[in-house]
Amino acid sequence: MTIRAEYDYGNEYSALNTETGHLIKRYSLPNRVSLAEQVKTYVFPFRLTVENPQRAFISPRIQLGSPYALLVNLLFLGAYLLIPGRKRLPILFPIALIGLAGIYGFVSLLLFKWF
Repeated sequence: MTIRAEYDYGNEYSALNTETGHLIKRYSLPNRVSLAEQVKTYVFPFRLTVENPQRAFISPRIQLGSPYALLVNLLFLGAYLLIPGRKRLPILFPIALIGLAGIYGFVSLLLFKWF
């Protein structure tokens, strides 16, 4: 018989003898984070979800990204300020939009700047 236990760090499996119940072998598999998940934490400053596994009710929740997202947003802001364009906005607006929306704000400002 095999028993599986789920933890935040991964899954742990225990093989038991079905007749005696003694432990035969135990091993664990850590959760692997894909490259897309890693990039997502750097590029997007927040995540909006509507489900919560700890509650029975559905409600919108905002999950903040990693502190590295703020550094990447500063890079986006620098890139926006260095890219020439036809339209120029007051500096406070791009700072607020890229700071709050990350790559979404960066792309929207680039589109506004070029068209």
